[in-house]
Amino acid sequence: MEGAVFLLPTNKVRGLHLYRARYPNETKDLRIATLNENGILDWDEKAAFIYYEGATNKLSNRYDYRCDVKNG
Repeated sequence: MEGAVFLLPTNKVRGLHLYRARYPNETKDLRIATLNENGILDWDEKAAFIYYEGATNKLSNRYDYRCDVKNG
């Protein structure tokens, strides 16, 4: 997996964009990201969407998520 998790100064997760690294000969990556109502990467502290790269229906598969970050 590659991508980014966006944090507030309090270490609370504000948004995320993660995707499976492309394997050889595969044309589309599976992604999970927080999106706005237009399907564009944006902040959302509670809901993310799972979709394939280039999907026209990115907002079809909504999932609630919880992600905690701890400094070690």
